[in-house]
Amino acid sequence: AAQGIVAGINAGLLAQNRPALIFERQGSYIGVLIDDLVTKGVSDPYRMLTSRAEYRLLLRHDNADLRLTPIGRAAGVVSDARWELFNEKQDAIERTKTRFATTYIMPVESEKLEKLGTAPLGVNKASLLSLLRRPELKFAQLDALSRTLRPDEEHETVSPAVSEQVEIQAKYEGYIVRQGVQVEQFSKLEAVEIPEGMDYLVLRSISHEGREKLMKVRPRSLGQASRIPGLRPGDVQVLSVHLEHQRRLALMG
Repeated sequence: AAQGIVAGINAGLLAQNRPALIFERQGSYIGVLIDDLVTKGVSDPYRMLTSRAEYRLLLRHDNADLRLTPIGRAAGVVSDARWELFNEKQDAIERTKTRFATTYIMPVESEKLEKLGTAPLGVNKASLLSLLRRPELKFAQLDALSRTLRPDEEHETVSPAVSEQVEIQAKYEGYIVRQGVQVEQFSKLEAVEIPEGMDYLVLRSISHEGREKLMKVRPRSLGQASRIPGLRPGDVQVLSVHLEHQRRLALMG
């Protein structure tokens, strides 16, 4: 089904003379699935397990719409009505995060926190967004608290989908940022493209087995080449040096 969706989208893009849509493995489980099938092959029925994804902390079911709706919109497969709903949700998430980040509780008001079953503040004030990172505090508790701290303001009703996203982003911010750095490093390898007609036979420093694997898979990037089962790290390094050499020659002339 996943392959069929991608094939259908790309058939439509091809008919419009538009570039193909490629789902990256760091951005979707569809990307993981397709990359696995192309790079690693399959001898048994393929099962899409979360353990197959290196960055599964980012590939959560709760943020699938946030990750993939803009991609679908760019490809022309997201309707105006759905796009409007997506933007409304995005805006609501940002408004709520801003409200929490700009609403502070003072040390002298710590009894309000103790009533919620959490530790009092020290000498500094704390925003509700920072308090939301505490494991024992839930969004609903702090949302109600924000209304008592800012009684003169009109507070919008927050939908469960928005509150869930705000809470997850706050509680797991450190882990998400750390995995984002890993994705950035991974993307550098993915950005090194391999020419479609690459002649691997000229790379004498690569093992015979390595050349066979590269000619069979025909990876589109250095990152994909590095994931080919059995391809030695030394072979990947030789390929990297060769691609950099070719890039410099192209710049020179």
